[in-house]
Amino acid sequence: MGNIKRDYKIIPFSRDLVTIGELAKRCRVDRSPLRKWALDRGFVFALARTEDSRSQLTMVMTKAQAQAFLEERERQGFRVKHLSKTKKTLSLQ
Repeated sequence: MGNIKRDYKIIPFSRDLVTIGELAKRCRVDRSPLRKWALDRGFVFALARTEDSRSQLTMVMTKAQAQAFLEERERQGFRVKHLSKTKKTLSLQ
């Protein structure tokens, strides 16, 4: 199939964003297959620089998109840890 060039929007990082690394931890899979799965299902990522990525660009999505993403994974039978709704920061349930 070859490499597909995608144009990602670069945005400033905020606490309302979830990184692909965080999603991978919650889904218990590596980032690369998770990214492919998400893109195949129409989920959209942006790029942002984070402290965890040492200011390298990393793929992010909003908390609302991340919640929909995790619900879709769960609906398809995958185990996931959902985003906490009670705290401002992300925490594992």
